[in-house]
Amino acid sequence: MNKLLLCLALLLIFNSVILSSSLTVEEAINIGVNNSYELKNQEDVYKLSLKERSLNIRQWFPDLSIGFNNSDTVTLNGVDYHTKSLNAKVSQLIFDGGVSALSSSLSKKQGELDFITMETSTQQLKTKIWSDYSFITLLEYEIQLKKEFLESGKQELKIVELKSNQGSITQLEKIEATLAVKQLGLELLQLEDQFIKSMNEFKNLLGLSVSSPIKCNGSNYNNYKGVVLPWTLEEYKNISLNNNLDYKKSIVEIDKIKTEIFLTKSKLLPTIKLSGSIGLSGSEYPLNEPNYNLSVDISFDKLSSPVTSNLSAGSQSKDVINRSYNGEISPLKVVTSGYSNKKLQIDLEAAIYNMNQTKEKVPQNATTLYNSYNLKKEQLLLQEELLTLEEEKMKIIKIQFQQGTIIYSNWISAKNKIKETQNKYLKTIIETLELEIQLCLLIGITPDSLEHLRSIK
Repeated sequence: MNKLLLCLALLLIFNSVILSSSLTVEEAINIGVNNSYELKNQEDVYKLSLKERSLNIRQWFPDLSIGFNNSDTVTLNGVDYHTKSLNAKVSQLIFDGGVSALSSSLSKKQGELDFITMETSTQQLKTKIWSDYSFITLLEYEIQLKKEFLESGKQELKIVELKSNQGSITQLEKIEATLAVKQLGLELLQLEDQFIKSMNEFKNLLGLSVSSPIKCNGSNYNNYKGVVLPWTLEEYKNISLNNNLDYKKSIVEIDKIKTEIFLTKSKLLPTIKLSGSIGLSGSEYPLNEPNYNLSVDISFDKLSSPVTSNLSAGSQSKDVINRSYNGEISPLKVVTSGYSNKKLQIDLEAAIYNMNQTKEKVPQNATTLYNSYNLKKEQLLLQEELLTLEEEKMKIIKIQFQQGTIIYSNWISAKNKIKETQNKYLKTIIETLELEIQLCLLIGITPDSLEHLRSIK
């Protein structure tokens, strides 16, 4: 018991250490995927479809049955009969028109669809985790900048107060400067509140407690310029189509419907079974009357038809041969085979159309995404240059204001301009990151590989 408690304590300490350290986006994705109930449920469905396929294959194994019968017949004023029998029977499917093989193939196709569904949900979860992770790290970066602005604003407010005491600026201008600092403080509090809410939502997304002490290992966005894509547009279009899960799903759905059509046709063929039994019977123990039977059963049991038939032939002994034919007509039975086949043909045409649409749209969307990303990187570069110029301009204006060569309104106007440029720059970073994540997921790039690409200049 003590050893168990010690192990549990060490496990809790280990988890605490892991969770309290900085998480990379790759680690966050692994945690989220492993803790996702939806993905676990879809994985169970996928495993069940694999088991169903093995059950279809089992139909080709022989069936063995052992039976016992005790029959008593009492006749008033007549002879009573007491019969006991013990027998063993083996039957083997010889031919079923390909129904078992096609059913197994259908189970395989359904398993592939279940797997693609699971992969789609996994990719959606990864996209969400990756996007939220990037947003949180960018939010941290924005909070850091806001703190720097606030500290700078407080220092500048001291200058304003000094100039106000000297009478070089009006009381109204002093109030405006104070309001600007207060506004920066309010914006910082709003960002910190947004960060806490976003972090709690992120923890829920990962399946962790809100109290879990995790921290995102954010990137340095000071010199963020996107990544250099190592593919041409044509290569990227081909890769994105081959990796597209909707396209893969449409191909499997077409194969599945074709298999269902073949299955419908195969039900027109008979089922042939070979059976053999051996047994002992008698009125009292020990049973001393041996018997055996060999038979071949031919039936159209799979056909959805008002007419059913069964043909069997066999032998109970060397002197006794049995042969029987059974037929039955059900005039009120609903025939659905023709309807099912027509519906499958309609479904097949729709599936082929959807596949062609996906095949056409995926490269188009990939081209749009590829070009948008490159254009967004150019915008990011220009906005970074604008921000640098605005910062240099602000330094000059600040010196001129301190020297009294420009009026207060010019200084405030410059401060507002640099704040506006900074907000546009951060917004462009977010938009570029979103496009970057979509690009990486389409072509199968992991977060670790993305960091490598970012290091390429």
